[in-house]
Amino acid sequence: SIDAGEDCDGADLGTESCVTQEFAGGTLLCTVDCELDTSGCVETLCNNGVVDAGEACDGPNLGTATCSANGFAGGTLLCTADTCQLDTDLCKPPMAEGFESGGFPTGFTSSGNANWLVDSTPYAGSYSARSGDIADYGTSSLTVTVQFDVAGSIAFYHFESTESGYDYLRFYIDGVQQGSWAGSTTWTQASYPVAAGSHQMMWSYTKDVSLSSGSDSVWVDEITAVNGFVP
Repeated sequence: SIDAGEDCDGADLGTESCVTQEFAGGTLLCTVDCELDTSGCVETLCNNGVVDAGEACDGPNLGTATCSANGFAGGTLLCTADTCQLDTDLCKPPMAEGFESGGFPTGFTSSGNANWLVDSTPYAGSYSARSGDIADYGTSSLTVTVQFDVAGSIAFYHFESTESGYDYLRFYIDGVQQGSWAGSTTWTQASYPVAAGSHQMMWSYTKDVSLSSGSDSVWVDEITAVNGFVP
């Protein structure tokens, strides 16, 4: 028992602990002289592999936290080594592209007989993407690869000024056509579900053997991906 003049006695620490001694945790001991021994206490519980009180994570132990659960589309969630708090630097924001930089961001590529360009005919903001100037039998394609750590969707606004029934804007996911539009249209949104994984999105303007109508162009704007990001 703890007698007068003793802080502790053997395994009897009274109400004392590492926490009452102003440590984060650990094991409080008692010396043979019946004095408290804090050598087993620690300043922080960080990096013990257990998510303790006040910690959001610990080493590789993230609990149930993910990039998606923290408002990102995906990516790699980490834990800071010194504070055991979540590190979202490698998480990826969801894709939301309106071409407002005045150019194409990293990841977008053009192919075909003419490259796509950024144009001042927007659905929203100041800019949109416009198909290249192609001749009959020509093709102008815009492509981007989007990563979905979990299933999601992709949506975009499109606008056509082409020969109705012949010169089409076609949208593909992994080479499979999802939709096609031609004629004199207004800005309209299209949306498609996307399975988890890496997927190639392509907008392609294709012309038939003869004739042109309107501006002979198609536009795309406000591309958004739920749970999808550009790697």
